[in-house]
Amino acid sequence: MSYSRKEDKVDIRIEAKVNFNSIEALSAMDNRNENSFSLLSEQGNRVISQIIYAGSDGEAPSRDSLEMIETFFSGYSLTFIVETPSEIYKHNLGELSADKRSVTYKISIPEMLGDTMKKIFEVAW
Repeated sequence: MSYSRKEDKVDIRIEAKVNFNSIEALSAMDNRNENSFSLLSEQGNRVISQIIYAGSDGEAPSRDSLEMIETFFSGYSLTFIVETPSEIYKHNLGELSADKRSVTYKISIPEMLGDTMKKIFEVAW
């Protein structure tokens, strides 16, 4: 794993890159109970899935909680990038690159934490 932190007068940017040999090894790095990552092979194609946010079991955060989240995390976001060895033919979140070999999904922390639904990022190539 590599980690970098850059800071200026406005932003703090933290970047973490994870290298792994198998999806099982990647999932083992995550300390949540459910497998956060999966890789499926279907008819010569591959589909990688990552749980971005587990959701809140259908219960929306209270108004006070939402205000607190907005106060502390306004302007903060998470960005997920999947790069593939061949063209991506399907993805459910984010923007596909011009060369169709990467997808970038960005979500603000208040938007993510204010949602009750599980978010799963899937990319197929």
